[in-house]
Amino acid sequence: MLQMNETLAHPYFREFIVPLITIFFTIAVKVVSRKDSFIGITRDDFAIGFDLIVTSIILLVTYYSGLATQIHNNIANNPELCRQKLEMFPWVLLFSICGLWSLSTIVRIYGWQNGQSKKLRIWPGVILPTFTGIIYLLIVINYIA
Repeated sequence: MLQMNETLAHPYFREFIVPLITIFFTIAVKVVSRKDSFIGITRDDFAIGFDLIVTSIILLVTYYSGLATQIHNNIANNPELCRQKLEMFPWVLLFSICGLWSLSTIVRIYGWQNGQSKKLRIWPGVILPTFTGIIYLLIVINYIA
């Protein structure tokens, strides 16, 4: 039982596995919520990169909010380091949002098949955003852990 507690308390479980589980749960709910004539999994369902990046941004905002609270309440272990990190927050948030916007523009321009099919292409529409989202989530977790 102790090993289960250690696993659940580990930062990588909390901030990497839990978001992945919630995103896959969202995919499952989205698939089963469709009309019976449209039931089934499509490529669009596996394009989870944007969800991962938004989750990462939420984790960053939560982390920085916690730092601000620690500084405000004078309970920060290293107040100077916390202040330095907080000074970077606007830039980190700006670059994160610009990166998300850029990726969505790439998918909009190159990620969709031409013609009547209106399906995402595998590489620029599904794999690139998903890979980017996983990498960004791992970077954020290493930064805040």
